[in-house]
Amino acid sequence: MACYSFLEPDAVQKIFPLAKEKDIGILAMKPFSGGVIEEAGPALRFVLSTPNVVPIPGSETLEKARENWEIFTKGYSLTERDKERIEAIKKEFHQQFCRRCDYCQPCTEKINIQFALG
Repeated sequence: MACYSFLEPDAVQKIFPLAKEKDIGILAMKPFSGGVIEEAGPALRFVLSTPNVVPIPGSETLEKARENWEIFTKGYSLTERDKERIEAIKKEFHQQFCRRCDYCQPCTEKINIQFALG
């Protein structure tokens, strides 16, 4: 199980080859990067278009779970619009996306830095 989204793609180079080498399946958690990516379609299709990877998206509501299921059942190919949205979102969060490493914690000023960046 690894974090994997278009904002956090490192697993495709660091983890997925090892899993394949050892014949281990891959579950991709946080395809919405912890809720940062609000558009489910491009985010899920990005993960679904990666061979041999099964996303396990979190859904805070039944409506979100249904939306995820609808995306899953309609196909895995990224559309041109998906690709445009992915690039726009990547540019928006370049240099400011919190990757939840917690190196900034504990904050001496008691600021919840992850929340402030989200």
